[in-house]
Amino acid sequence: MKKLNIALLSLGALALTACSDDNQAPDLRPEPVPAPEIAEPAISQVIYEANPRLLGNSDLLAKLDARLPEIKDLGTDVLWIMPIFAPGVSQSIGSPYCIADYTAVNPAYGTTADLKKLVDDAHGLGMKVILDWVANHTSWDNVWISAHPDWYLQDASGNIVSPPGQNWTDVAQLDFNNAQMRQAMTDALLYWMRETGIDGYRFDYVNGVPHDYWQEALTAIHTLNPDAITIAESGEDAYLADGFGLRYDWGYASDLSKAFSGKMNSQAFVAASDKTLKSLPEGTGVMRYVFNHDTAAENTAKSLYGSPEAMPAAYLLTAFVGGSPMIYQAMESAPSGLVNFFNYQTMAPQAEVSAQYASINRAYKATALIRAGRVDAVMASDPKVMAYTVTNGAKSILVMANTSGDEVSVKTPMIYEKATVTDHIAGGSVTLTEQITLPAYGYAVYEK
Repeated sequence: MKKLNIALLSLGALALTACSDDNQAPDLRPEPVPAPEIAEPAISQVIYEANPRLLGNSDLLAKLDARLPEIKDLGTDVLWIMPIFAPGVSQSIGSPYCIADYTAVNPAYGTTADLKKLVDDAHGLGMKVILDWVANHTSWDNVWISAHPDWYLQDASGNIVSPPGQNWTDVAQLDFNNAQMRQAMTDALLYWMRETGIDGYRFDYVNGVPHDYWQEALTAIHTLNPDAITIAESGEDAYLADGFGLRYDWGYASDLSKAFSGKMNSQAFVAASDKTLKSLPEGTGVMRYVFNHDTAAENTAKSLYGSPEAMPAAYLLTAFVGGSPMIYQAMESAPSGLVNFFNYQTMAPQAEVSAQYASINRAYKATALIRAGRVDAVMASDPKVMAYTVTNGAKSILVMANTSGDEVSVKTPMIYEKATVTDHIAGGSVTLTEQITLPAYGYAVYEK
């Protein structure tokens, strides 16, 4: 995991001037030697969260399969598919996270054969596929309820209860003191890996499940596939110690939103990112996002970032500051309102929006070696511009995003002024002048 150092670079044309004094001894200090470049590039792992319910109301796995080339062209490495399992009906509010059968596919989505074909096709394109798993609770009509009521948490009267401390009345709490249930859960996890060749899981609400179960289940998963991808929906490093490879960075999207509303500057933004990354155990990471299914259901792009048009700029800042960036399927449609992930609906991607994410991810992958270096905050001459540099030895990139709906011009950092740089967004090379102009919600990645 790379380490970030926080520094402030002025965007003004600052110069250091040495005063001359005939009686002063000459400065014999040697010229600084650039640090050697890090041999290993940073991990390039773009995650795409797919919600099949945004593709209509039938044959959804086949429709998602048909979109795989487009999803790959975005720069996707890992395809995360929201729950594909048969959903509950009893006391249901329509959530895909209300599971009636852990080993059956939702008929509206298709069949196990459809899922296997999707996984095989994704593998053929060089992508890995992970499923979304709900271990803490099931629907009230889950196949386990009638066959094994003792597998569920019960009150003093013997009634099965909903998850304690949550307002989730549509689901029933499992009892992780029951060894048989735990084994059945692990068997179901391994079933999909063996049956369809999936590459791992994103685990929902991991905080509700005891650590010793995660240790047990993750050991089984990694025994079957040592390279399995496992993402914990938690902001706690303790779950990484259990064996998860990635966890959520819960505070990141909030910080990003503050940056776009003028409540957080580049220095504070990079410092917050640095603090999170430094806490991680060796070999683990965080997933960061602009939008996911939860935030999109509760907030609009306008309320978070000022406009749907701002989301690519927000994603750009996310991609280069560290961690694994994630794109939610709805982002390709630039939605103006809320996106309820319970609903079956058709949200077609906008080609020009998808092209922006693709260009950002191309830049992300082209700069993998540099991204293994040090991130330094840049305080722009206009606070509407968020900026930072990433430096590795003699190489560096300047990352800039205009958080406003107005064109903004800022002074070029002194070390980039008059430099001929690679423009990783527009393509080609350009010689920077004294000012850099960014259009409304515009962004740039320059390599020097």
